[in-house]
Amino acid sequence: MSGTMSGVQTRIKDKYPAAVYIHCLPYKLNLILCSTCNHIKEARNFFNILEAVHVHFAQSN
Repeated sequence: MSGTMSGVQTRIKDKYPAAVYIHCLPYKLNLILCSTCNHIKEARNFFNILEAVHVHFAQSN
């Protein structure tokens, strides 16, 4: 979508040069969390536990 050669961003910029591309906020957050979990063991463990709690309660219905 944001490719500089043939992505949607480039196509829109070609037609509307004043357009500003802004990354999706949830996408940025996901990138930050993935990077954090790759480097900090405690963060990875925290999110694994959080996911397990979510799965547990989601399946209890």
